[in-house]
Parts: sequence; structure tokens; C-alpha cells
Amino acid sequence: MSNDEIYVDPERTRSLITSINTSADTLTTIRADDKVLSIAGAVAGTGVEAACVSGGQSATTAIGSTTEKVRVIAVSTDTGLSEIETQDRTSAVKITQAGPR
Repeated sequence: MSNDEIYVDPERTRSLITSINTSADTLTTIRADDKVLSIAGAVAGTGVEAACVSGGQSATTAIGSTTEKVRVIAVSTDTGLSEIETQDRTSAVKITQAGPR
């Protein structure tokens, strides 16, 4: 089994997490239902209104679901970064305790 190592730049990773959270915040500003209501009001009582309302509900659900998934990605990335930093600190202590060879 190979012992592959990767370098994780904590500063860039934190910046990525911030960007992911900003994306989720932006998603929450999309108000599909407001757009639908303005259109549906103009075509009240028609099949177009029903289609608009149904589509708006689907869009709102999709936006909410996507926002949740984006937040999970941010939290998972943050957790992973914390785990890597803990491993690095543990390794540093072990190396220091081992002393020079």
C-alpha cells in the first residue's frame, strides 16, 4: 500500500470555505416564489398560473436543497481541515519528542 502525502494550504482552504458559504448565502437570496407570484397574478385562473405555481414550488425546493448541500460541503471541508491540522500538530509533537537521530 502506498503512503501518499498531500499538502493542504490552510489559508487557501479557509478561503475556499468562505467562498462556499458565500455561495450558499447567495442562493438563499433567490426568491423563485416572488417571481412566480408576479407572473401567476397576470394569468390568474389559467393553466399557465397552475404551471407557474408548480414550477415555482419545484424551484424553491431545488434551491433549498442545493443550499443545504453547499453548506454540507463547507462544513465537511472545515472538519477535514481541522482533522489535518490536528494530525499535523500531533506529528510535530512526536517529531519533537523523538529528538535528533
